[in-house]
Amino acid sequence: RMGSIRFDQIGWTNLTQDHLDYHQTMQSYYEAKLKVFEVLKNKENKVFLPSTQKELGEKIGEAKIQYTSYKEALKNPFFKVAHNRDNLAVAKAMLEEYFAISKEIIEKINSPEGRFNIVPFKDSFIIIDFAHTPDAIRKICETVRNSFTEYQLITVFGCGGDRDQTKRPLMAEAACAFSDYVVLTSDNPRFEDPMKIIEDAKAGLSNSYEIQVDRKEAIKNAFIKMNKSVLLIVGKGHENYMDIKGEKVPYNDKEYVMELVNDKS
Repeated sequence: RMGSIRFDQIGWTNLTQDHLDYHQTMQSYYEAKLKVFEVLKNKENKVFLPSTQKELGEKIGEAKIQYTSYKEALKNPFFKVAHNRDNLAVAKAMLEEYFAISKEIIEKINSPEGRFNIVPFKDSFIIIDFAHTPDAIRKICETVRNSFTEYQLITVFGCGGDRDQTKRPLMAEAACAFSDYVVLTSDNPRFEDPMKIIEDAKAGLSNSYEIQVDRKEAIKNAFIKMNKSVLLIVGKGHENYMDIKGEKVPYNDKEYVMELVNDKS
């Protein structure tokens, strides 16, 4: 993808299970990512990793790696999420090779659509996020659990069709690890049978859960259950369609959530 472009600095945030439908194995995926060291301009340039990724750094074993972290307290709720703070640390460290960035500017950052978008509702919160891998779901569920200690956590998720099938039960397992209640539903089934996808994922479910193949109904059922809760809806984030048998049917998690909120306000 890079062609002849060479870079002064590179950020590498993590290595988790994703894109195995293309790379087939984690080792192959890892080796593909290692190619970033080939596109640095010269040996003085750096690859930045979050300090939480030291195990990955040791695996890479490159002297060019520079670890970074963001330690100041922030009011911005977007950065309550651990991986958002990691991404902030990497971006800030890379930019500060050239100019200073103030804390005031960071406090004003708005989360991108589909990335930890928070919608307050009565005594509860609804969070919409793009997390769609076992590691991402586990991290965001754990972060919500640790950040909203007085709240029940209800998680709605699904698994994409025509993609890596091995991560489906792992996604369910990750959702159950920190959630009080899980709703398993559809997420871009593409050319697969949605119930077949759900059956694959179901093997990883453990605690209280329900299955609702219709994503709108799944979110509505979870919404009704909220009582000093955080309703976490993951998988689609900013996407404005549902991919079903080659047709992109208009649909957006946040728009549907706002319908529910406005209807009950």
